Amino acid sequence: MVAEKTHERSYEDAWRELRRSLELLDTKYFDTYQLHAVNTFEELEQVFSEKGAPRAFIEAREQGISAEDKSGDCHGAQGT
Repeated sequence: MVAEKTHERSYEDAWRELRRSLELLDTKYFDTYQLHAVNTFEELEQVFSEKGAPRAFIEAREQGISAEDKSGDCHGAQGT
C-alpha cells in the first residue's frame, strides 16, 4: 500500500504536492492520499471550499492516480 498525505488546503497546492510526491516516490499511483492535521474551522472551510484540496484528490482518482479521496485524518485534531 502506498499512502501519502498533505498539509496543503487549496486545489492548486494539493495538486502540485501530489504530483511532486509521485515523482519523489517514483510511483504512478497512491492507494490513499489524505489531508493531514485539519485543526481549525478556518482550515476546514478552506478545505471544503470550491477550490479546496479534495478537488485535487477527486481529479487524481478520476485519472487513476489515487484509489481514494480522503477528506482528512484525525492526527492533531483539536476538540475531538
